[in-house]
Order: sequence, then structure tokens, then C-alpha cells
Amino acid sequence: MMQRYLGHQFVVIFIFLILLVGLSFSCQPSRPSSVKEKLDTIRVMSFNILYGGDEVDFSKVVEAIQLANPDIIGLQEAEGNTEMLAKAANYPYFDSRLHVISKFPLIRSYYYGWYYTYVEIEPGKVLVLSNVHLPSDPYGPELVRDGKPIQSVYDNELKTRFHELDAHKKHFSLLEADGFPILLTGDFNAPSHLDWDSSMIGQRSHIKYAVRWPVAESLEKMGYIDTYRAVFPNPHTKPGLTWTPGFPAPQKNPTETHDRIDFIWASGIVKAIGAQLVGEANGPDVDFAVTPYPSDHRGVISTCVLKSVTRPNYIQTKNRLLEYEDTVKLSYFCKDKGPFRVIIKNEIGDSIILDNIKPSEGEIITNLGSGFIKNIEVSLKVKNTLLAQGNFWRKEMSEVKPTLRIPKKQFHVNEAIPITWQNSAGNRFDWVAVYPKSSKTTKDYGMTHDQSQYLIYKYTMGEVSGSFNLDSLSKGDFWPLKPGNYMIHLLLDDGFQSLAAVPIQIIDQ
Repeated sequence: MMQRYLGHQFVVIFIFLILLVGLSFSCQPSRPSSVKEKLDTIRVMSFNILYGGDEVDFSKVVEAIQLANPDIIGLQEAEGNTEMLAKAANYPYFDSRLHVISKFPLIRSYYYGWYYTYVEIEPGKVLVLSNVHLPSDPYGPELVRDGKPIQSVYDNELKTRFHELDAHKKHFSLLEADGFPILLTGDFNAPSHLDWDSSMIGQRSHIKYAVRWPVAESLEKMGYIDTYRAVFPNPHTKPGLTWTPGFPAPQKNPTETHDRIDFIWASGIVKAIGAQLVGEANGPDVDFAVTPYPSDHRGVISTCVLKSVTRPNYIQTKNRLLEYEDTVKLSYFCKDKGPFRVIIKNEIGDSIILDNIKPSEGEIITNLGSGFIKNIEVSLKVKNTLLAQGNFWRKEMSEVKPTLRIPKKQFHVNEAIPITWQNSAGNRFDWVAVYPKSSKTTKDYGMTHDQSQYLIYKYTMGEVSGSFNLDSLSKGDFWPLKPGNYMIHLLLDDGFQSLAAVPIQIIDQ
């Protein structure tokens, strides 16, 4: 194991808070309002952009965002386009692992970056943002429309969507205990019980009985506020439907079930003071209209008043994925007093050690050698006490294609299948799926029979490289796989672009 001590051979740039206040972007954040309690006002958006946003016209997604002018956006169906959209809409910060773009700096959680990020809305002050996209099928309102009994609707919700938030809720509880305000954006693919009480029966043809939709009800029981319904409490006069303007808008299926399934939930805020929709021209409750409208979901925007809290200790690069030639800039903050030590370590244990760092926050600019590629771990210490950790991925000098590996070509029925992937794109919903061997995946959307025929799958959790087993814990209803020939694909960000594939055969015991 090699260690390289650089001592004072680095550049530390102290970032004065007043400079952070004065940052200017071509797309300016709405300035937090100043009152006696030093409360902040923030605009947040949840926007399902439909398969990467380019099914109609990518520029119209940009237009919709710029019209709404939110400070932070949780995207769904980004399909690898989070960074591109951030740059096109002039948002200086993005996180492809969360599908988030922001006017304000994002502070990644080292351990739980797939679940949430900190957003620094004032110098040194943050809120927590989480963003989700829950499974769509089987879709509850369609079961009600088709005459299924209410118990089967509840059973389906519990099986399909409810437990998708179990891990999130555990993290939220810890964050709430530490006093962080939390905003949760998402396409939940389920309505709210507030829109489906007995008074709403028959208001839309598919609402045949009242339903206490479990996901929304559970969040409400946790103390979360449905921000749209907090501003507009009457679902009769302001239904706020986000599904669907049709596709392409305004073309709609005559049997479609129109509902509000895109939400911004909030915990620990003072108040929601505004709520708006972006959608098609003349759409119901639409405040910002775009023609042609680029998505099959209307976007929802909420304005919230909250009290941000002191940021945690951290050390990180601005973006998680770096090109080989990029200069490495590590920003850091620590509540403790220095001097600090920063350790940069590669996958084989080689280290760069930067000593005697005195400011409590700043930026470290350093050059890494050719041996520091792929996953790089960084830590901030005082003496031997670990104060903060971070990591980033530095790409190799030459382009390396994604790979997918399995240890053998034949597996028995019900035998776990070890999967290893390398050099994936690092997006939130990159995924590994098993298809019948005759099926194909293509780059373009168009839910053909072949594309939608995946049998089981797991998400990579945004890891560029990693491993797991395809087994009984996989998503999908076809485990154990029956004897036969299959293809395993590494796919891009919840889409159908195959990045790598390997054949596999399942045989009888």
C-alpha cells in the first residue's frame, strides 16, 4: 500500500460566506425572505418529463421549467438526461443519482445519497430533498374503474407501491429528529385519500367508492403535508390533476383515469403558501402553459416557508462523476476546529494526504495521478477523528464501455445469479433486467412487446460499478426463472437502452 504525503503542496481557497450570498447565475434563485425568525421561502417542483424529455421536444421541457421558475426540481423519467437538462435550463447544480437539479448548492450524503440530498438555500443553512418514482402497474385507479373490490385495491397498493418507501421513512425519521425540514417530490403513481373521500364518489367516473390510498395516508400520519392540498383544500373546486394531459397532449384515452398522482410532501416546514401546475394550454388548473406540451404528466410547483438549519460536515466534489482531465476541486465544511487532514484514497489503497488545513470551510484544488481513477474515497479528519466522508468517480483516461459479467453461463432453477457491472452511467435508475432471449431492447422509447417483456430486475442504486444477486428479492413476478434461454441486460436509467448484455441458460435441478 502506497501513501503519498503532499504536506502543504496544495491550494486551499477560503470561501467567504458573503461570496456565496453574492453568487449570480443566469437563472437566479428566488431570494429567501427575511423575517424576524429568519424564515426562508423556497419554490420546489416535481416533474415527470416522460422518457428523458425528448419524446415531443426537449426544448419544451426547458421552457416549462423556465416558466415555472422553481429553485429545486425533482425529476422523474430523466433517462440519463439530468445533467443535460440542468445545463439547458441554466441550473448550476444537479445530481443524476437523485434526478435533481437546483439553483442552490447540493451536499451529497455519503452513505444515503440515493435517498436524499442537502440543499444549501442560505450560506451554511440547508433543507433536505428526496425524490421518488414509485412503480406504476398494476395501477390502482384503473382497478377501481374496472370494478375490482376495495380489498383487492388495497392489497395491490401494499404489494406494488407502499413498501417502496420503507427505507426512505427510516432515513426521514432520523433527519426529522435532527431538526431538518424535508421536501419529498415524486410521481407516486397513486392518488391521495384527500381526493377520494365519499364526497368525491362520481365526481370523476372511475371514482366508484372512497379509497384511503395507503402511501398518501401513511405520509400524512407521519406528519407530512400534502403541499398542493394544503393550499387548495377543496378537491371539488381545485382537483389539481397531474395525470394526464394525454400524449401527445391533448389526445386522451376516453377511458383514462384522471387523478392527482404527482406530489410535493413536506415535513418540518412553517407553511405552504402557493401551489401551481405547469401543463398544456387550457388544461384544468394549469397556471403555466406550454405548447406543444412535452410530457404525459403535468408538473406541480409548491412555494414553502421554512426555517433552514445548519448544514452537516461534508467533503465532496461538486459533481459525483468527473472526467479524467477534470481538475479535482474538493469543497468542505466542518463545525469542529482545525487544523484538518484530508485523505484521498483510490480503490487499491494508495493515498494522497493533505495536512494542516486550517479554515473551517473552503475549497481544495489538487491534481490526481493516473493511478487515481474509478471510485475515489475522501475523508476529513482532526487527528484520528473522522469528521466527514465523501466519494466521487473519476473516469479513466480513455473511454471504457460498460460491461456486465456473470460467473458461469448455466444456472439451476431457483439458483441466485451473481451479477457484476462496470462503467455504467451512474444514473439513479440504471437497472439490470432478465429478458427472454428472443427479446430485444432498443434506444428509443415505444413500449413494444419485446421491450416490455422483462421478467425480473434490480436497480444499481446509481453505482457506476458494483455487484448483486438476481434472486427471490428481485422485482418482477417471474422468479424463479423457468428452464430456458435468456439475456441479461444492463439498461440506462429506467429506460430501454441496453448498455451491455450477456446470455444465460436456466436448467432443471
